[in-house]
Amino acid sequence: MRRVDSPADLDEGLTMLNFLVPNAELFEAALGLYDLPLAARIVAKGQNDPQEFAPLLRKFSALQGYAQLAAIDIHLSRFETYLNWSFLTDLEELCTILHCQTHNGQT
Repeated sequence: MRRVDSPADLDEGLTMLNFLVPNAELFEAALGLYDLPLAARIVAKGQNDPQEFAPLLRKFSALQGYAQLAAIDIHLSRFETYLNWSFLTDLEELCTILHCQTHNGQT
């Protein structure tokens, strides 16, 4: 296996992978690694409309730490690992992830 030493090598590898694996699967795999820059690069190199994935990447990028990991796991339906992160995330962050609406300071 060859090591990726430059962005050009990465782009070349992604181009080859796009012939073998659907772009959406590559995107989900990058998310599963919690690697948002790689996911963004896969979207840029793929044949899908980048605007399809842009809101999702913005949503994940706006979150920090365990909240970001939990949101990605919810998106990927990895609920078991989501539960691990949810215990490490405070209630306010969880509400942001789950799009809870607060009324008078109560959830």
